[in-house]
Amino acid sequence: MQFESHLFLNLNPNKIRANEFGDHLLRKYKVGIIPIEKPEEKINGIRIAYC
Repeated sequence: MQFESHLFLNLNPNKIRANEFGDHLLRKYKVGIIPIEKPEEKINGIRIAYC
């Protein structure tokens, strides 16, 4: 069995909603991310996986 480790990066964009930024990255650069928006908790983040 081979073990692979992957890393995650979380960014909090200030001037654009996470969902809008995720759509932009997917359409223009073909990069998929996980947007996380919880305004009541002041969370507006995108999660990016890389290896």
